[in-house]
Amino acid sequence: MPNIPAERLIRISTALFKAVGASDYEAERTSELLVKANLRGHDSHGVIRLPRYVPAIKDGSGATVGAKIEVVKETPTTALINGNRNLGQVSATKAMEIAIEKCVELGLNAFSPVITERSMKRDTVARLGRWKKIAVEAMKQSLRVYAPDVRQPVSFGDALREMENFERTLVAHRQAAGDAIGECCLHMRRGRLGLFIGPEGGFSEAEIKALRERGALMFSLGNVRLKSETAAIASVAIIRRSVQEAGGVGAV
Repeated sequence: MPNIPAERLIRISTALFKAVGASDYEAERTSELLVKANLRGHDSHGVIRLPRYVPAIKDGSGATVGAKIEVVKETPTTALINGNRNLGQVSATKAMEIAIEKCVELGLNAFSPVITERSMKRDTVARLGRWKKIAVEAMKQSLRVYAPDVRQPVSFGDALREMENFERTLVAHRQAAGDAIGECCLHMRRGRLGLFIGPEGGFSEAEIKALRERGALMFSLGNVRLKSETAAIASVAIIRRSVQEAGGVGAV
């Protein structure tokens, strides 16, 4: 079986999507996420889909490239998106942008992409400018005084060292038990609270072990597997409510 480097595979996939009418952004973003699925071990959602996606776009039976993505219904913590048959990977990226906007409105003070075992560095670097703009707009919308700090991607090791600057650190982990959020917020004073949200494939066992060894508290959002952007909104909303109920003041 041939071994093709991820970057080359992204270029090949991008060229195929552009050949059937996808914009540069749609082609590149979809290709990045397909290859990302392969790198995570989810081959059924990787480039194996290209022979199905590309002909279907060409004959009109598949995705409608160029379709406008619309927010149909929205609340302070949720948003219903209609991708209008555009590529799912493009719609998912829009959802991530909405997640950043809502987390900032809910009180998030800093956001730092972390490069884990199951993530791709190029996935985040290219999006930083757009994310910073969204964060500033959300700051103005929510009448906050200080702009959220949208930082450069960091390694998982650097993220672990950053935990020293937090009073408490929480990690969204589907297999966690107990009320870590409530326990954590009950004892919060006026410090900073760190929150780790993993990629769709979750943190690796080694990463979870390293977080536990440094005192991170695990919490679960239920038995369902949520997208990263959904988990982020839900976590920040729950933490904010818990801090307020406990009478504490903290920064996430």
